[in-house]
Amino acid sequence: MPEIKEQVQKLIIESKTEEALEALIEWIKSKQSNELNEAIILRSRYEQAERDLGMNLISPEDAARVFSQINFSLLNLVDNLEKKTFAPGAIPAKRRGWLLALTSSLLILVLAMFILKILFPSRELRGSEQTEKSTQTSDSEEKTIGDSSNKSGKAVAVQFPQGNEASLIDSDVKVTYTILESSAESYNAENQKVTVKIRCLLGEGRFGMNFWSSSFRLIADDLPYAAQGNLNELVENESFKDGEVYFLIPKDARAADLQLRFGDQTTILPLKW
Repeated sequence: MPEIKEQVQKLIIESKTEEALEALIEWIKSKQSNELNEAIILRSRYEQAERDLGMNLISPEDAARVFSQINFSLLNLVDNLEKKTFAPGAIPAKRRGWLLALTSSLLILVLAMFILKILFPSRELRGSEQTEKSTQTSDSEEKTIGDSSNKSGKAVAVQFPQGNEASLIDSDVKVTYTILESSAESYNAENQKVTVKIRCLLGEGRFGMNFWSSSFRLIADDLPYAAQGNLNELVENESFKDGEVYFLIPKDARAADLQLRFGDQTTILPLKW
C-alpha cells in the first residue's frame, strides 16, 4: 500500500490526475476491493470535465475547481484504502467455514479457562497477581520519571534561530511555509512530543496543492521522524490554510531540523528548545 500511495501522491503533485486514477484503479483490481466503483466514478467525472472543457461548456476556472475536488476525493480514497488490510486473494467458502469453527472453539476454550481461574484461584495465580501489581507500580514510577524530564512539567517554546519561514519553487509554482507556533513537551519515558503549527501559502500557477503530514519530517540525531496527526487539506490557487502536526522524538534531543517538501524540492528550518 505505501508504494501505490506514494505513486498517487506524486502524480497528483505533478498534475497527472488521469494517470493517478488509472494507477489506483489497476491496484484496486488486483486487491479485489469494493472501492473499485468509487475510483471508476472519479475517473468518469474527470473525463467528463475534460470533455466539457474541450467543448467550452465550462470555464477554465470551473474545470480547475472540479479537478481539485477530484484530486481531494482521490487522496481521501487512498487514505481509506490504507486503513484496510487486503489478502492476496479471496478465501474459499469451505475454508472460511472451518476457520470460523476453529476460531469459535478456541474462544470457548479460552473462556472456559478464564472461568476456572476465577472459580479456583491457585497459589501460583495469586503470586502472579502480586507480581503484576509490582510491575504496574514500577511502570507507574517509570512514567512519572519520564514525565518529569522537563523540569517545569509543561511544554516549552521551540525557537527557530534562522527564521520561521521558507519558500520552495517547483515547476514555476511557489509555496511558502510559515511556522506560526511550536512547542516541545514530555510524552513518555523514551520520547518527547514536538508540535508544530504551520501555514501553507500557495502562489498562482496550478489548480491547488495537498497540504498534508507527508510534506514534513523532523530530523533529530541524523534520523528522520515522520509527522503525525490528521493533517490532510487542499490549498486552492492563491490562498492559504493553517494546519498542525507533531513528532515523537528521543526525549534527550534539544535541537532538530524541520524538513519541508513541495513537489521534488525540500529545505530545512533549524530549531532548538
